[in-house]
Amino acid sequence: MIMKKRLKVIQKVANVQVVLADSISFINKSNRGDIIVSGSHGGRPAARYAIKFQSKGVIFNDAGKGKDLAGISGLALLDKAGIMGATVYCKTARIGEGLDTYRSGIISAMNKAAMKAGVKKGMLAKEAVTLMLKC
Repeated sequence: MIMKKRLKVIQKVANVQVVLADSISFINKSNRGDIIVSGSHGGRPAARYAIKFQSKGVIFNDAGKGKDLAGISGLALLDKAGIMGATVYCKTARIGEGLDTYRSGIISAMNKAAMKAGVKKGMLAKEAVTLMLKC
């Protein structure tokens, strides 16, 4: 299923929205403090974009992790910025589809900030979002 909108808010708790984005490049300043579930890879350029708009948490696709773990290399940058970050295993969710990442993605890696929230390898992305909302 392909989302018709570039961004879709699926939940709001207090002032934090859970936003599905097929690409992290679709977020903007109105998403400050939101949790973004993105179909983008978890590399450094994608992480920089999430940092630019001060996301609270972000879930990406690991894109198979790639050479030198490039597909998850953004998690460390997110950690330095105090942003919870995780990736889902590429075989469990379509790259480029935030909705599929949310519905069927299984966490493959996470940063220290996400671990503190209780995010663990092997859990569903939607479970990770629930934990991130509690922080």
